[in-house]
Amino acid sequence: MLICPKGNIVFKGHPAQRKDLVSDFDTLLAGNMPEGCVPYSEGGEGPSMPECKGTDKLDAINVVVDDFANTTAKALQAEFKGKLDGCPRAFCVMVTTTAYEGESDSFKTDFKNFRVLVGPADKIDPVVAKLEETFAKHASEDWFQVENRVHKM
Repeated sequence: MLICPKGNIVFKGHPAQRKDLVSDFDTLLAGNMPEGCVPYSEGGEGPSMPECKGTDKLDAINVVVDDFANTTAKALQAEFKGKLDGCPRAFCVMVTTTAYEGESDSFKTDFKNFRVLVGPADKIDPVVAKLEETFAKHASEDWFQVENRVHKM
């Protein structure tokens, strides 16, 4: 959660959804709004609503997420067990956020595949390659967004 100096919530979500939290805090302290945050509306009506982004392809997203949870994640864990020792961070998660859009009376779902890998290049490069290979079939889907957070030490 990010709160502006006036005490208003401008972002609510997982820290991994922010590219650079330090920059976000600096931007807020400078009196500006970080990209992707919702400014507090004037007149005390509460936060203004951002444009509802995403897709209506929730069924397709759920198939990918369920397959990942039930099959793919377990296979990746088995393949890389013990090979990432010494890496401070090594995980792949799928995050969906669904919002209701009143004007169209529909729900929009935003999907992101966060790949957070921090460690020696010789340990994380094979994981990056495997993740690219594993999810290549979804690369053409307009809703399949990848957030690579790869930091080689």
